Amino acid sequence: MTTKRNVAAFTLIEILITIVILSTGIVAILHAFETSMVGLAKARDVLFSTVLCRDKLTDIESDLLVGQKLDAVSDGAFDGIYQDYRWGVKSTLVPHSVPTGKESDKGSAKDEEEQSDLHKVKISVWRNGYPDDRQVATTYLRF
Repeated sequence: MTTKRNVAAFTLIEILITIVILSTGIVAILHAFETSMVGLAKARDVLFSTVLCRDKLTDIESDLLVGQKLDAVSDGAFDGIYQDYRWGVKSTLVPHSVPTGKESDKGSAKDEEEQSDLHKVKISVWRNGYPDDRQVATTYLRF
């Protein structure tokens, strides 16, 4: 005796198609996650470099206030938890004159001018191994 059963079931091809569709979705999600993690790491490096650049500028200004000289070109590495970051400083003299407010010897109303020591200071900070991702600050200091 033969009996015919009505059984509802998935075929093998339906299961394979479902697995392919789900796998494709999972791969796309993992790729998006990886991309966001790379972007997050880059944002962290930019933030640290920016803060360290400002910190180095403050150090330079403090050194100048106590009479230390600034080298034309210098570089180094940060200490502590920021030891993966390096810095470079370039200082160039900017020729300009400043009015003194005094009259010239000829008695004219034109003010005399004197040279002032104005320097353009460029500070670069980058993470070791990533010299193309530099944060650069340029300022002018009189010393």
